[in-house]
Amino acid sequence: MRFLLLSFLVLLGFNLFVWQGIFVTPNEDLNLYFLDVGQGDSGLVVLPDGGKLLIDGGPNKDILFELAEVLPETDRYIDLIAITALS
Repeated sequence: MRFLLLSFLVLLGFNLFVWQGIFVTPNEDLNLYFLDVGQGDSGLVVLPDGGKLLIDGGPNKDILFELAEVLPETDRYIDLIAITALS
């Protein structure tokens, strides 16, 4: 019985720790950029923690020039790229 209670308390503490990380965010804003890549637009989402999500890079290398204007030279790492397609 004591083991179950201790296990429950440990899991409860871990659960509270995880939910705190989800709901407590830094005071920075979410940044959203729309980039012209020729055939439609590309979207760049910069999260408050610094993570970057690129949506639709376009058919050629135009996205590289657009990203160079938006991102600083010291931080040009993209964490996630999402490619969408219409059928």
